Amino acid sequence: ERIGQYPDFIHVDIVDRSFAPDAAETKAYRMETIRAFWPNREVHTHIMSKTPSRWLPEVLPYSHTVYVHWECEESLDQLIKTIRSADVHPGVALTMDTAPDKIGADLGKADSVLLLTIAEPGKSGQKFDMDGLERIEQLNQMSFRENIRICIDGGVNEEVMPLLKVEDVVSGSSVLNHSDPKGQILCLQTAGRYEVV
Repeated sequence: ERIGQYPDFIHVDIVDRSFAPDAAETKAYRMETIRAFWPNREVHTHIMSKTPSRWLPEVLPYSHTVYVHWECEESLDQLIKTIRSADVHPGVALTMDTAPDKIGADLGKADSVLLLTIAEPGKSGQKFDMDGLERIEQLNQMSFRENIRICIDGGVNEEVMPLLKVEDVVSGSSVLNHSDPKGQILCLQTAGRYEVV
């Protein structure tokens, strides 16, 4: 209700204790409510789990894109195959501990790459890690760049936004902690169109 139909897409985080030991219990059944509330928006689901396959049956029916972590303990090829077979776009998520230029072959198998530009994935309200700009540049130089979308998640606000040469951004705290969330979404959308001079 606070953000209405203003977002370009809806981003859902599924975090379990295999990825963040202090994570609250995740209730994936809310995906159905999200899809009902935003019927005209894509839903991008980011599974933060060492075993993302356990969540796929619950999230695939409601998602347009599903991100799984390169750092997970399951076969990335099999996860991508399962997601794609459900007619959903597969995405690979990376923490700042994983350099994109070291795993380019794996990233090229997906439709999207999600880069977490914060120190501690799974915790909201952190600052943008400026080393993320170098990681974005690495992704933008990849030979398959024209075939993937890049999404940045973590510390994104109106000051960082003009620096991001990517298609998608996720901004949680900057929007939801703002006195005018809808206005903040518009501010971010506008800021993304202009470069800092």
